[in-house]
Amino acid sequence: MTQKTGHDGIGLENVRNAVEKYHGELQTGQKGQTFFVTLLFPDNG
Repeated sequence: MTQKTGHDGIGLENVRNAVEKYHGELQTGQKGQTFFVTLLFPDNG
């Protein structure tokens, strides 16, 4: 994983683009040493 300023890490920008394409929501966070990502997509059932 990179430490570059303004860089989201390995492929996270690609994930963000896919989530937007399918009208979902992406949330990221960090708790201590743990990084987490939550993806939410609408149920078009």
